[in-house]
Amino acid sequence: MTRVLRICNRATSFVSAGLLFLMMLLIVSDVLSRVFANKPLPGTIEFTKVFMAAVVFLGLSYTEELGGHIRARVLISAFPAKGQILFNMFAWLTGFIFFGVVLWQGWSMLLESWASREFYPGIIAVPIYPARLLVVVGCFLICLQFLLKIIQSLRGESVESVQMH
Repeated sequence: MTRVLRICNRATSFVSAGLLFLMMLLIVSDVLSRVFANKPLPGTIEFTKVFMAAVVFLGLSYTEELGGHIRARVLISAFPAKGQILFNMFAWLTGFIFFGVVLWQGWSMLLESWASREFYPGIIAVPIYPARLLVVVGCFLICLQFLLKIIQSLRGESVESVQMH
């Protein structure tokens, strides 16, 4: 499971980065079009709003795999090893529950959005359901990542992560 999750994490982080790059190109093009031709590019705001959540949620699991989320290391490091494990377990369980609820609600919203073929209103109708799907995928993967860390910790295994500074 660890290997498959790592592959999925890398794939979704690349999709997230790709969407972010496309959004950057679109925004820069829009600004240049406004400055030099006094004409904004239609759909820039709509596309950016719709896919921003997908960009964020697709990178969550990979960031958690690397240990890159915000932690109170100064506080946690003051406790003995068992206390640190308890803090981590609490954080992973809380994260699992939180993103599990977001996943559940996101799935419900995705189904409604898909059934109605929901579009963001604007000059160009940008479909919302693909972004909702990416949010659901991101939530599912981070839930798996938290679950994997909880299982590894309960087994007494070292929880693999590259500590980012």
